[in-house]
Amino acid sequence: MVLGQITGYPKMLVLGDRLPPFIHAPCYMDERLAPECGEMGKHQCLPKRLAICASLVDMFYSRTDANTDFVWQTISSEGQRLHDEYKSLDSYGQLAALQAVIIYILLQAQDPETAERNGANALLLIMIVC
Repeated sequence: MVLGQITGYPKMLVLGDRLPPFIHAPCYMDERLAPECGEMGKHQCLPKRLAICASLVDMFYSRTDANTDFVWQTISSEGQRLHDEYKSLDSYGQLAALQAVIIYILLQAQDPETAERNGANALLLIMIVC
């Protein structure tokens, strides 16, 4: 039951206004951002790294047999980009990068049959660096 809830966290980024419990939307702290999020029905206020993550989560849930490899290559490339820029980020950027990598790992947990082919170990190594 707990694993099912945790693996549901990525979908929370793209459905409605509830986010995973370890991600706090900026609009909760700055009410000037809230109207846009409310109008769209999902958070428009996420920092860049989490906004990119939300787009990749959307791609993941829309994937087909024909584009699965492309989706995972894109996620892997983004994970590598986060790894490469991590040390140059401020603390908020580092937090968003770490949160995004956690989401990518949770996506891989939902697709275990492709883990080896997709280089899931690389995501775990990125997590350790973060």
